[in-house]
Amino acid sequence: MIYRARSLGIPVVDATQSVDAVHQNHDYSHVPLRSGQRWSGPEAKANAALAGDPPLMSLHHATHVLTPRGIRRATGIRYLRARWHTRGAVDGGFEKVARSVAPLVTPPVRLVRALRNRAIA
Repeated sequence: MIYRARSLGIPVVDATQSVDAVHQNHDYSHVPLRSGQRWSGPEAKANAALAGDPPLMSLHHATHVLTPRGIRRATGIRYLRARWHTRGAVDGGFEKVARSVAPLVTPPVRLVRALRNRAIA
């Protein structure tokens, strides 16, 4: 659902700071073909099939956050990191910038990681 909204250019708002959501605890006895300790069946398989294309997105891919002071752009590190990793999937403003700077940023980051790993080893 989040991917679909983002791919259509619809803003996604993370309201978890301001809204108490309630989810009913229940079993899966109503679902045919369930198996395993955690339920797996037709719905779980369909969700798993979506894991690569389109990418699974979470609230960390939100474009905005609802705070007690109103709606703000989602500029926290967890939002920017999640959106960086899926920058090729949607054409939001951040993603366009991320795609353009990725070739400049990625090589130095890889170099720093390689040097850090070599120093640790």
